[in-house]
Amino acid sequence: LLAAVSMNVMLAAFNLLPLPPLDGGRIAVGLLPNVLSRPLAQMERYGAMLLLGVIILLPMLGQRLGINLDVMSLVLRPMVNGLGRAVFWLAGQGTFSL
Repeated sequence: LLAAVSMNVMLAAFNLLPLPPLDGGRIAVGLLPNVLSRPLAQMERYGAMLLLGVIILLPMLGQRLGINLDVMSLVLRPMVNGLGRAVFWLAGQGTFSL
C-alpha cells in the first residue's frame, strides 16, 4: 500500500509541473496573463521532446561531465515529500519521506 501511495504521489507531482503537455502546464496557461500564457501554450508541440530531454538526456550529459544535472530529481523530490506528508497526515498515518 505504501508503494502504491508513493507512486501515485510521484505521478501527481510530476503531472503538476508547469510544462504544457502536462496538466500543470494547462493550469499555468490559465493563470498567467495573455502575454506570458501564449508562448507557454505554443510550447505544447515541443513539450514532450523537452520532457524527454530533461528526464533522459540532461542527466546523461551531466554524468559524462561529472555534474549533477538531474533537474527532475531536484524539482520533484521536495514536491513529492510535501505531497506525501500531506496525504499521510490527512490519512492519520505516520511519516512519509523518499
